[in-house]
Amino acid sequence: MRRTTVVAEDTLLLEAQQCARREGISLSALFEAALREYLATHARRSDISFAGVGRSGDPHAANDVDRVREAVDPATGWSPRRRPVS
Repeated sequence: MRRTTVVAEDTLLLEAQQCARREGISLSALFEAALREYLATHARRSDISFAGVGRSGDPHAANDVDRVREAVDPATGWSPRRRPVS
């Protein structure tokens, strides 16, 4: 976990502090929850940037394109072996 600085209008920060107090959570927890919610609703769908033509020998390969596209992690990219940058 990393520390960061948030710059926002005073009224917005006051409202966030009041909300955190009402919810019984820390301001950090409120910001983390808000950021997760924002990212979940604004996630950019990563399309596969290539197409291949040929015979794979798998009769279902063409039907699996959507499944593969859904499996692409937008944070790490295409390769499941790629390690996330820390």
